[in-house]
Amino acid sequence: GRLAVGHKIFIVGAELRGVTDAVAPLSEESEMAYLMLNVNGTRIAPWDATLGRASYNLTVPLRTVVPDGGAVPRMIVHVRHVYPLMYQERRADGTSVLRCELAERRAQNKWHGARESVMHDMQEAMQN
Repeated sequence: GRLAVGHKIFIVGAELRGVTDAVAPLSEESEMAYLMLNVNGTRIAPWDATLGRASYNLTVPLRTVVPDGGAVPRMIVHVRHVYPLMYQERRADGTSVLRCELAERRAQNKWHGARESVMHDMQEAMQN
């Protein structure tokens, strides 16, 4: 909705800008101070909401999140499906191989075995 005179708002993650430290409200420096609000951290509060600091957690629906609107204070999501972990290997010839976790473990064991074999051969060649 639109903000109008008399509305109360929930604010999460506002930043004090224009000054480096807290200033007295009647000083000249206070005229340079302002609050930087984020779109995703600001919502219209119900008319009967109490004023002041509250322990209310602002939950934001995904459909109302603005991409450049700042940090999202809290969002509830439901994970419907978890896909298995996949590994992609890019080879020197430009091709790529996609493997599941078990196939990746086997490929790593094969690679480590080949590496150990090459290192063993190099050590034997250096000793002779």
